[in-house]
Amino acid sequence: MKKMKKYILWLLPVFGLFACEDDMEVYNASENRLNFVYEPYTMSDTVIPRTFVYDVETKVLDTVWLEVETMGYIENYDRPFTLEQVKKGENEQAVAGKHYIAFDDPLVSAHYKIPAGKNEARFPIVLKRDPSLKQQEVTLCIRIGHNENFVSGYEVYQEKVITIADILTQPRYWNTYASYYFAGKYGKVKHQFMIDATADMGIKMTFFTRWWVIRIVLIWGRRITGFISSRGN
Repeated sequence: MKKMKKYILWLLPVFGLFACEDDMEVYNASENRLNFVYEPYTMSDTVIPRTFVYDVETKVLDTVWLEVETMGYIENYDRPFTLEQVKKGENEQAVAGKHYIAFDDPLVSAHYKIPAGKNEARFPIVLKRDPSLKQQEVTLCIRIGHNENFVSGYEVYQEKVITIADILTQPRYWNTYASYYFAGKYGKVKHQFMIDATADMGIKMTFFTRWWVIRIVLIWGRRITGFISSRGN
């Protein structure tokens, strides 16, 4: 009985808090907002490098898929959103129609919408293989625009940057996986070696596949050499 009274005394302040709590306000923000979706925790896809250098010469288009999600109400009709290009850094900037299909082109703009009943969308940015990309890399900085359906959400989630080239460029994961495991600081000579060392394998390899092959060769090569030496052969 004493324990029961003790528990009741503990719970009384909690009941008091609930009794005094005001009714929660109904969400009634007048504007719906839009944010880009990034890789969890790392946001490592803020800058997305793309190069045509590994592709056959007949490939003239490439697609980068991005995602956005809304802040606000879900509606029962499609809601188009707009994208804008903004200047980023001092590098050469991408040119609409030359390095990528313009955001207002019907070929792509029809995909720039939040479908009815949804709060997110995945959509394409179509890159073009212009001859100038063999000479230099260009930067395409994409920002969410304003229209009758959406305004900007959190400032930190408003931009994506795509670098476009047709030459060797530092791969996205070099400074994480490759640098940590075996490759060290990035260099084009080192990068070209990885390509040449895996060129006779008869399959098309991404950078990610190539560095795993090189890593296996280096690690197991050392182990096999050590094993043979220990046997006196």
